[in-house]
Amino acid sequence: MKTARLTIKNYRGFSDQTPACVEVGEGLTALLGPNNAGKSSLKLFIYEMRALFDVLRRGPARSPQIIGGSPIGVGGYPGTSDVAEIFNNSNDRDLTFEIEVVDPTLRPGSSHTINRLVGTCQRSSPLQWSFRFCSLQSGSSPAHSGTGYTPIDQYRFRSGNGQTVYDFEDMLEILEAFFGARYYGAFRNALNQGSSQHYDFQIGTAFIDLWNNWKSSLTPPALSNRLIFI
Repeated sequence: MKTARLTIKNYRGFSDQTPACVEVGEGLTALLGPNNAGKSSLKLFIYEMRALFDVLRRGPARSPQIIGGSPIGVGGYPGTSDVAEIFNNSNDRDLTFEIEVVDPTLRPGSSHTINRLVGTCQRSSPLQWSFRFCSLQSGSSPAHSGTGYTPIDQYRFRSGNGQTVYDFEDMLEILEAFFGARYYGAFRNALNQGSSQHYDFQIGTAFIDLWNNWKSSLTPPALSNRLIFI
């Protein structure tokens, strides 16, 4: 996948004064730091935002509201008993995250390539998100400027005036990877807990059954091209 830079502000322990910023791409990315530095919160963000990434990865052809600027709603955040938990408690500002394609590609037939998205969740509406997408060629100017757009295919769309063709492919590749990411959190005594699940990790008899299925299956688990957080 392309290298992506993820920046998170006002989420859990990350305020906008001390945001989280990490790059992920091909190969192994290690998060190193002392206890309470925010390593688990960073991984938890990818896990909790899975439903949101599911909508975003569909692209402009299947989810027109993505580029049109309409709010996107989610049903909740897995693992949270109160949606207010996702916000940083040191201020009252909104939660934002930014995904930037570090090495975008401008493909033939396109005049702009979407290389950055910014998502905002207001504290007053914790299940609603608004997004703006920017292209490498236009800088911080949003791709949806109110002139409308027309999907061309899964990866490209044309502006309302027909003069600009935006390429969404690099961003969709990254959003697909974030949606498919799996979080295997630390857990002791994983074999003695009955049948249950801890984040994306099955524990107890559920884990034993899964392991036995893998041993006897002709098809191994698909882990290639997937982000794994441990």
